[in-house]
This record gives sequence, structure tokens and C-alpha cells, in this order.
Amino acid sequence: MAHVKFLAALLLLCATLLSCAPRHEHPKPELAFRTGPAVFMKLGGVINTFTVIFDEFGPEPIEEYGIVYKFDDNVQENHPDLRNQKVAFDQPARQYSNDKIVNIGIPVGSHALGYRAYVKLKDGRVEYAVPIVVVF
Repeated sequence: MAHVKFLAALLLLCATLLSCAPRHEHPKPELAFRTGPAVFMKLGGVINTFTVIFDEFGPEPIEEYGIVYKFDDNVQENHPDLRNQKVAFDQPARQYSNDKIVNIGIPVGSHALGYRAYVKLKDGRVEYAVPIVVVF
């Protein structure tokens, strides 16, 4: 009988320890996004489309996303941010390619364009993707 009580107590102890063990939760991956290629109209000097590519959305909700850009000969050292011109995308972000049709004329005398994707998170943080620089 003592043997049965010992086994029951051991079984109860094991069950208690297992129920307190940390669960293996799968954390959400970090936000990962890229600046996609812009589409230019060869005639007329117009930017036709901007693209933002999401690989992962991350744990924080996205409040806004889009492209920031500027025409500036010094754009390789001075990348655009939200203080410059922006195109906020109006469709909800989806994984992979998100396109926004625009009609932005390239100013006469411009020699370089810098643009990059941005994401504004619900907590107020803003993150930027690697910029793309186009020299005319």
C-alpha cells in the first residue's frame, strides 16, 4: 500500500511540474520590408508607380506605410525621411508586393532621386527601408 501511495504522489508531482513548464510559443517575426522598384515613364519624365515589399509584418500593428522621396543631387549622403515628400499607400499592407500608382513629374534640372519605403507603427515609431538612388 505504501508503494501505491508513493507512486501516486510521484505521479501527482510530475503532473504539477509539467503543467508549470513554460509553453513553447512561436513569437511573431520582426518587421521586415523593402523598397521596391519605381516605374518611370520613359517619355515625359514622370514617376508612375512606387512599390513597398513586406516580407514579415512583425508584432506591432502598422498605422501607415508608403514611400518618402526627394529630388536632390546630395541624396546619396542625405536620404529622404518623413520631413520630405511622401506617398502614403491607401490599401492595407499585404505580404509581398504593394504598389501605388502615382503621377509625379521629375523637376526640370533634377539629376538624382532618392526614395525609400517607410512604416509608421501604432506605437509611434517610424522605420525605413534601404533607400534607392536613381541618377538621371
